[in-house]
Amino acid sequence: MFTHRMLVHTLHVLMALSSPGSDVARGLIVFAKGLPLGDNGLRWLKIHLANLTGKFVSEVLARPNWRLDSARTPSISNGRGWWREQEEPWQTLACCRELVAALRHAGGPSTFVNHYPVHQDGSCNGLQHYAAMGRDERGAASVSLEDCERPRDVYSDVTEVVRSTRRLMVPLDAAAGVQSVMTTVYGVTLYGIRRQLRDLPTFPSPEQWLVPASAYLARITLASIGAIFTSSSATQAWFGKVSPWTPSWVTPLGLPVIQPYVRQPACPDLDRYELARSRSVGAKDSLVGLPPPNPIKQKNAFPPNFIHSLDSCHMMLTALHCLREGVMFASVHDCFWTHAASVDRMNRVSVAVLLEIPCPSQAPAFTSHA
Repeated sequence: MFTHRMLVHTLHVLMALSSPGSDVARGLIVFAKGLPLGDNGLRWLKIHLANLTGKFVSEVLARPNWRLDSARTPSISNGRGWWREQEEPWQTLACCRELVAALRHAGGPSTFVNHYPVHQDGSCNGLQHYAAMGRDERGAASVSLEDCERPRDVYSDVTEVVRSTRRLMVPLDAAAGVQSVMTTVYGVTLYGIRRQLRDLPTFPSPEQWLVPASAYLARITLASIGAIFTSSSATQAWFGKVSPWTPSWVTPLGLPVIQPYVRQPACPDLDRYELARSRSVGAKDSLVGLPPPNPIKQKNAFPPNFIHSLDSCHMMLTALHCLREGVMFASVHDCFWTHAASVDRMNRVSVAVLLEIPCPSQAPAFTSHA
């Protein structure tokens, strides 16, 4: 299902047990059709467990028995119930069970039929789109658009810049910058970043200094993101300049999008009724009869809406190409799911699609409407 900004949501008969659902729901979901792990599937199951528990992938692969003894008996004294302490405990437990079943399989792990989905989460994909459009080399390196032995951590990169420039000597970790970096491409303001920092349970500041300290770090965080993603920031600023009018563009899927955020009538419910009626009857494909654009709403909404449309196109095109190649596919926005044995194939498809999206021939054509 497409939203008004071309973001895609999956439709499910039973929402309680769906991929966008809770940790419990995701821990219960498996593919109906299984697939043998093959040569590389066991490795991807271990990597998935590492991602769920926050461990370094290199640590998992270098130590084959990493937590497997605990995984075999996760709920009794031997395992000490360590999975309960994880951020996503039920998915962690489900992955442990699948991993142990594969290791105990009589024919060896490669012949074990895997049903549990392995997740491949996007590396701050909004910034990936900006870096690709702006040919931002430094930004591209931070969001894993360049070849590298292991995925880069953009949140740590931003945190390092913040550490090097701040004068407020308080301990900071990458978690402090995660939400700020993720929401920057979707139009977060300086005030929004301040609130995000203040809401962190580990924000190290006495109560009386909470507001000024968060404001100070918010300014540095925003400047640090701009220092790493220079071309991307320039692209986002240009989007802000053209958006006060009514921008229109065609997505890589060929879907036309018009963004009419208009001035709301200051009166009467009757005028609001007429506005709603004009939208439902004739304004779906036309701007005739609508009030003038609201420049503030246009400026705030256009950059994130445009990036959302690229996100959804990337997901839809990846799903279509995977279907064509016989690769099982499910997703929650930029988090793609498939069998452990199919991860490498799905990743190749995903990268190929991502590289096609921001090419100059598909750059958005914007139109101003009077």
